[in-house]
Amino acid sequence: MLIEMHPLPLSLNERQRAFVKAVLRGDSPTDAAACAGYSKHSARQQASRLLQRPDIQETIQQAHERRRRALADVE
Repeated sequence: MLIEMHPLPLSLNERQRAFVKAVLRGDSPTDAAACAGYSKHSARQQASRLLQRPDIQETIQQAHERRRRALADVE
């Protein structure tokens, strides 16, 4: 089943949007940060900082809610 991806907020920069996309596809936060272009040496710390940002938390939460509703509609 394909779930439509809504556009990510423009308030996030390119690496932050890439981080969110990677988290939403199931990557660990550390792997998501590295995939988004953050240094592999600091990916764990950067992922922690990113996940503390309210705008990133809200974006991830909204995407999970849309996914949950889409899956519920299918059942």
